[in-house]
Amino acid sequence: MLKIVKNLFVNSTKSKLSVYNQPINESDNDKKQLFDNMIEAVKDTISQNDELEQSPLRHPIYDLIKMIGLRIQAKYLTNKLYDPSHSRLPDITFNEVFFKKPIEDRCYINNYLKQLPNESYSVSLKDDLVLPWPWNYDRLIGSLVSIGEDRHWGDWKMDDLNHNVELWLPMRIVFIIGGNHSITAGIVQGIGTLKPNYVFDMSPIYDHVYTDGVYYYRKDDNSKLEKVNEIEFAVLFEVGRIMIEKGLY
Repeated sequence: MLKIVKNLFVNSTKSKLSVYNQPINESDNDKKQLFDNMIEAVKDTISQNDELEQSPLRHPIYDLIKMIGLRIQAKYLTNKLYDPSHSRLPDITFNEVFFKKPIEDRCYINNYLKQLPNESYSVSLKDDLVLPWPWNYDRLIGSLVSIGEDRHWGDWKMDDLNHNVELWLPMRIVFIIGGNHSITAGIVQGIGTLKPNYVFDMSPIYDHVYTDGVYYYRKDDNSKLEKVNEIEFAVLFEVGRIMIEKGLY
């Protein structure tokens, strides 16, 4: 009897804790409204910058891009803190945040990317939208405790053997292939730069796919490609198109 009660308590606790990792469930109409509101904010940011006739070294659209992605970034950074023994969100990959299905026969999103030389690019853990997915509680806490000024491992620095990242343009979204835990430490401390291992230009995709915040669609026949998983990334997908149209890339 005691074992049954204990199992009920554990299962109940686990279900309550898992709420922190669940997507927000809106109706399709709500998703469309949220998407439209955020796209309007993107256009307002660009137009107001133009009205001021200013040409800052870093366009404010990149600050807005980071703001849009912060909810997902924070969800992943804190995931293992809420439920270290059970919780595990999917790895953050371009397929997870955009779409998995082929755009055309056996042609997926990565088949449309244009790879660029990486030598002239760098990633700022403070300024860019960097998306780690720390998956191990002990490694996460160990990195937070040990990395930094006057800490056991010293100041944060790039590790060529461990850090492996992709930079996606024009939005400057950074996907992590390796080094999730130490990169997380750099993000929360607001320090560090990385040399991306790969740099991809998303521009060719926009001739084939668009989204309204509810679905991704094939552009040639307007057929539904896939349901939007994260509204923020549907917005960021279209931000890239707007940036290209406005000559910001």
